[in-house]
Order: sequence, then structure tokens, then C-alpha cells
Amino acid sequence: MIAAANKFSNRVIERGTFVCTEGPRFETPAEIRAHQLEGGDIVGTPLVPEVIFAREAEMCFASIAPVINFGSGMAPAVVHFGPGSMNEIYYKEGLHDLIEKTLIEAISALSIERTCNCRNALVGGFNGEPPAWMKAKSTAASERT
Repeated sequence: MIAAANKFSNRVIERGTFVCTEGPRFETPAEIRAHQLEGGDIVGTPLVPEVIFAREAEMCFASIAPVINFGSGMAPAVVHFGPGSMNEIYYKEGLHDLIEKTLIEAISALSIERTCNCRNALVGGFNGEPPAWMKAKSTAASERT
């Protein structure tokens, strides 16, 4: 995903700490300051449930988290529509197209064979006796290696 994003933009940040909040709403200035103190780099409402579900399903996961507005108290105001608005940045300034191109590029670069360890994320993740399906999967995985 990073390689694909770098083909279309020079504003890609490869790593960061995402703070997930409940939405749909904007955070208060106090919440933004607290998240900064906790080491958060970007705040949003999606992402964490998806990451957890992907890990539990042993799926590979990558995310694009475009920043289209400053947190409350970080800029004079959040503009929803019109010049300089989140809507304009996303659609009229081309962010939507950049994301679409990045996804197409990233998907086309995927190999059919997974070489990552995502497929084994649950191995060893049970207290006590693992279920039968996990034992069968672990046996099959060890036979492949």
C-alpha cells in the first residue's frame, strides 16, 4: 500500500498512531490535547474495529487514513462545505482520485501467495486447549513450511 501511495503522492506518512474515537462527531479541543499527550498522530472514527476483525480472521490489512481537517482547536474552524471544506479537499482537490489510484495500484501488486504471517495470527492465541479447527489448521500450516 505504501509503495502504491508513494507513486501518486509525496505526502505519505508511513507510520503513526491512530486514535479511534466514537463518532459521528468531532472531538473537543480538550480531547485532542489529551490524545496528543498520549502520543496520537491522527484521530478518526473508523479503523480500530476493522483492524481487530481482520486480525481475528487472519486477514492481511492495510489502511489509508487521509487527513482532511485539523482536530478541534488546531485550526480556526472546520469548514464542512464550500471553499477549503473537507468535501472540497476530498473531491475537488483530487484526494478521492488519489485514493482510488492507490487502491488499484496496491491491489494489482498483490501476489496470490501470502508470504506474511497474518494467516497464523491466532496460533497460540488461546488459553487452554485450542478448538479442533485450530489444531487442524496448525497442522496444515506446519506441513507447508
